Amino acid sequence: MNSPEVIPGFGSSVSKRLGYDAIVVLQGWDGAEDSFWHWVSSEGGDDGAYRIDLAELNGLLHELRLALPGVRMEDSSADIPAPPPGFEWTPNADLAMVLRVGDGALGDPKSESELSRRLSELLLPGEFLARLRELVVAHPDQGSDKRVCLRIGSSAASAVVPWGLLRTRDPAMPDERLLELVDVVDMPPLVERDSNSALRAPSWEDVRHLPPLYVIDPRPDFAETQVPIRRVLGVQSHRHWRDRVESARTQGTPAGRSTGWVDEPVTRNDLSDHLRGADAPTDRSVRSARSRLLYVGHVSTVEAQLPEGLPPERTVELELFEHHKYYGVVSEAASTPREGPAPAPGSAREPIVRGLSANDLLLGTCAYDEHCSDLKQHLHPPTAAPGEPDERRQLALEYEFGADGPVFPPCVTVTDGRPEPIEGRIIWPMPLRVGIVACASGTDLESLEPFGLVTAVLEGGAEHVIATRWTLLVDAAAKLYAAIRRTGYSGTDEFDQLARAVDDALTEDDLVRAANRYQRRRLAVWRSRPSFQTSPALWGSLAIFHAPRRGPLDPVTLRESF
Repeated sequence: MNSPEVIPGFGSSVSKRLGYDAIVVLQGWDGAEDSFWHWVSSEGGDDGAYRIDLAELNGLLHELRLALPGVRMEDSSADIPAPPPGFEWTPNADLAMVLRVGDGALGDPKSESELSRRLSELLLPGEFLARLRELVVAHPDQGSDKRVCLRIGSSAASAVVPWGLLRTRDPAMPDERLLELVDVVDMPPLVERDSNSALRAPSWEDVRHLPPLYVIDPRPDFAETQVPIRRVLGVQSHRHWRDRVESARTQGTPAGRSTGWVDEPVTRNDLSDHLRGADAPTDRSVRSARSRLLYVGHVSTVEAQLPEGLPPERTVELELFEHHKYYGVVSEAASTPREGPAPAPGSAREPIVRGLSANDLLLGTCAYDEHCSDLKQHLHPPTAAPGEPDERRQLALEYEFGADGPVFPPCVTVTDGRPEPIEGRIIWPMPLRVGIVACASGTDLESLEPFGLVTAVLEGGAEHVIATRWTLLVDAAAKLYAAIRRTGYSGTDEFDQLARAVDDALTEDDLVRAANRYQRRRLAVWRSRPSFQTSPALWGSLAIFHAPRRGPLDPVTLRESF
């Protein structure tokens, strides 16, 4: 169950500290048959609670998911028309998915608005919306800045909902959305620093002078991995990002340090080296040498098989396309059960790549012995001859990482082939602000025990993370849809524009306000120039996760709160 963001003494002092006149917290959690919700405001005395029939909610969320990108069982290539002269395409599930999204509820403003209304009526009671509007009237906007913020802690079932797009159901403004009434931000799960004052994050003012780090469209080293390149950006976009990286380098990156990579091979060790900086300590006092990190590329979900009776272990990973020799706790072997006896010593495996997973970012090398044990169990199932323990361990390591054993980050001391246990936050200390523009990078809250890239990055030191709720469609999808349906194509790579907007928001004084302003601008474009490219199927996926200081309170503040 998601942990409610309960702040002792939650009131005007908290809202002012977060930069708003008033804050409303809306928190949900799912039971067996109902989804339960509770709201409270910083002005006190007006909290409320309600419940939603989970079956009804899941039915409506199924309609939402059918409108979202991501290949589904319903996607069939049977209805894809033949290409006209001058065009080529191969009917497949991916192409069927593009047509489903373009022709679906998020492909037309009227149907999108209607779906938004139905979601709003089920998820947001009238009393709640009325209270929000009262607060907005009491604390009116200042220019383009909202003075009221809604912080939402989604239940697992509703984590996919684009909350800011839900209609406010005001008769005077029938298509008004939540993000046009207030700023909307997502509440991530509680992290260790919420209960450990020694892990306090610095302020943005303390670190904004530090250089950024860019990981843009990382590609595999084909000579090592033999994995084909799958880019999310085009050549023109790569030129733009190289200019951004070069501009950032000239603004203060230390000599001998890169400001990032564009369409280049990148390893987890490269990332560690540049996030840590020179002479960084190997304990919890380490701080990131960067002000912000932007990753634009692929994210994938891996399910590792656990012992019988346990559900698969699900983790999300950044696809850096590294060779499998780099140590990681997500094992290709463990996620793909293999029948029969163990391979012979010295036998080679097919070239594979390993992703940098949320588990890696959290655990670092702390789970090394457990991981080796899992590998031995995989290579020698109970029905096989047990063999000698040391031989089994060595065989498992060779099969998983190669004949030379695993490659560890430079900051990790290795003795007799065994690494010292170091947490991920020490190996990859995260900057205060992180953006992950990739498919479904922010799905942590969909699990009953929330965990994923966002949580791992927050545990690593970040305070703000901009991620996505669902799969994203790149520019190639817009071109295909325009060709098949004979609609217009603007020539603008909207995926690239989304990544630029996230990078710009990461540099602003107030990230939450900047990201909300961006989505309001995109909503205005969607209304005035609706198309596949301007649809909220892309920009509506953005989720702004903010983990401010949430405790523990010092004795004086705690006493004053009562």
